[in-house]
Amino acid sequence: EATEAANSGTLLPASVNVAIRYTGKTGEAELVSAELTATEPESPNILPHGGFENSPKGENYPTGWDRPEKYTYFPPGYYYMFTTWHNRNSPNRGPVELESLVTHSGRKSLRMSVPSGDEKSVASAPIKLKQTEPRLIEVSAWVKTNHLAFLQIDALDEQGQRIDCFNFLHKM
Repeated sequence: EATEAANSGTLLPASVNVAIRYTGKTGEAELVSAELTATEPESPNILPHGGFENSPKGENYPTGWDRPEKYTYFPPGYYYMFTTWHNRNSPNRGPVELESLVTHSGRKSLRMSVPSGDEKSVASAPIKLKQTEPRLIEVSAWVKTNHLAFLQIDALDEQGQRIDCFNFLHKM
């Protein structure tokens, strides 16, 4: 049992509660900020070109990423929660391109302009996991948004079928 636990890795909690308590009899406390952060994973980053640093000569689009497509999947139970309109039958508008003004840790980022009603997606090239049995995979991304209603990180299995994921919803 101990060997199995060691091989499986750390168990992830379903939720976390954070409490900040001031127990002084007098005075006051001002909370300026609070963060709950995870440690960096022990495994290497296996996503080639995940930092968007490389692009084919003369292009402003990252190497190793498919061109933008219309995103057509809406998680069950979420489709009708949106009160905004959609351009399902129209082409997407706005550019998807490399950006050097707003970055995380490198020199570039990927900027997706998503006007109201558009549904865009970009996909990396397939990643070989080299797993001998199904295991939990942690995916993280640094994302900055402005008035975005819905963000989803998807994964596909080796047959191209969508794997259930966590839906990131932020309705303005």
